[in-house]
Amino acid sequence: MHREGEGAPYTGLKPAGLDWGPVVPKAERASAKEDPKQVIQLLTHAIEEELQKRFKQVMVKKKYDVNDVDAARAHQKLYEPPVQTLFTSAQTSVRSFF
Repeated sequence: MHREGEGAPYTGLKPAGLDWGPVVPKAERASAKEDPKQVIQLLTHAIEEELQKRFKQVMVKKKYDVNDVDAARAHQKLYEPPVQTLFTSAQTSVRSFF
């Protein structure tokens, strides 16, 4: 299947047996069953796992001198841009998927 309609460039034929990971087979089964629950659970778990890991990093860097502007900016950059990017990406991806 080619994803030109999504703006993805054509990258040529892929070899048979290409590993798509767990999400594509689950999406295919969900489509056949007309039930997205398993795909939602898989994606939710993956996002939650990554957010938990990043949240721990944010908490480690949370204790900085309030007078240290560079430290405050570094702390803010740990979570604001990634969280906003994830939110925007999730919305965009779901709209283009369906």
